[in-house]
Amino acid sequence: MIYVFLLCYIPMLITQLADFCIPAGLLLGVLSVYCLFRQRSRLPLNEKILAGELILLPLLCGLYLLLGFSDDGFRYVGQTAIFSIGALSSLAVLYFFPRKERRDLFVGICVIFLLNLLFMAFLGKNALDENDTNLANHITGAPYCNSIMIFSGICFALGLQATGRMAKLLLFGVSLLSFAVITVILQRAINAILCLFMLLLLAIFSSRYRKLILAALVLFVLVFVLSGAVPACIKAVCSLFPGDRLANRLKSIADLMTTGEMSSLSKSILLRFAFLQNSINTWLTDSTTFIIGYGSHSKNYSVISGHSDILDTFAKYGLVGGLLLVDILRRSIIVILRKHTRIQKYYTGIIIAFVIIWGVLGGIFRAYTAVMLFVALPISAQYAQLLAGYRPKPSGIYAFARRLLTKNMFSVAERDIHQSSRLVARKHRRDKK
Repeated sequence: MIYVFLLCYIPMLITQLADFCIPAGLLLGVLSVYCLFRQRSRLPLNEKILAGELILLPLLCGLYLLLGFSDDGFRYVGQTAIFSIGALSSLAVLYFFPRKERRDLFVGICVIFLLNLLFMAFLGKNALDENDTNLANHITGAPYCNSIMIFSGICFALGLQATGRMAKLLLFGVSLLSFAVITVILQRAINAILCLFMLLLLAIFSSRYRKLILAALVLFVLVFVLSGAVPACIKAVCSLFPGDRLANRLKSIADLMTTGEMSSLSKSILLRFAFLQNSINTWLTDSTTFIIGYGSHSKNYSVISGHSDILDTFAKYGLVGGLLLVDILRRSIIVILRKHTRIQKYYTGIIIAFVIIWGVLGGIFRAYTAVMLFVALPISAQYAQLLAGYRPKPSGIYAFARRLLTKNMFSVAERDIHQSSRLVARKHRRDKK
């Protein structure tokens, strides 16, 4: 049955197969509920409540649609339902299938996502080079960056825990490729900055001197900021890529640091701030809207902009829906971090923190985000144990070079000579007798 789950995840991981998301999601939801019902006696209380909340969230969205509070059905109610089903399926995967099948599922998800990422990068780059913005936007939608960011963090964390050199190089290469796609192909400034900081934090926390490095880094940033050199450095880097969308956005941030005027920011960044402010203002309009929300309306783009799914949930479904989402995230973190080693909790916590930050700044109610965050991320800790337990036997040339460099070869040779001398002397004594 694990391969049926993997088959259902395929349209959730590939943006071009979004039309198949609904039938795949319905099948996945039925299978997940069946698996959880079979294992209901094994489920901890936290997981039982989480499963109920994941079912309740899309039902709440559908109720608003039926009562007329919302009129935008497929775009957000459907996305929320698929997101909840993806998260719900993770409980079935973690509690119904044995460890080996979970590892196979993780490898399958990574292979599918990586192949699609390579395909998307190739077509997206050609579309951008030919100024075909419609094709580029269709292939490289902004919400997809979030799942790529999670994938990059997972691969980087696995690379830090792997003991095999080839495994390390491969995982680090895939992680940097994911970061390059976000930065160069998609040109998403906020995602690129978040992903860069996430990878830097993962690298720092892998060091035994992380406290010293963090203190030195904070001191360096303070000196750098107080000296006023940040805007000049950003502009110098942006000048290397004239006309680039990412460079223009970063340059506008540097202008804001220099002038202090919000009007210096690029139009897209100003619109994002406006969406965030409108969502907050809509939620706080009156006591009724504060409690039950405004609903999801296709004509009111300021509320359902999709630029802040966490804040938009409070605006659309009030305090009830917002707190429901927050509790889902809280209980999900408990599930994801359970049975991790200490260092794995560091890595996973960093990835989750950046996903939540992006949930405030962008869209997380996407099928691929649910699969990467709730399915791939918790299984990656088990896969890391497999990578850490695999210690390849060094080749003869490598072992010879290491002995030569570490002088072990000479100590071994000296020990062999002494041992041979003792054996020869003993033989001579026997011969004399």
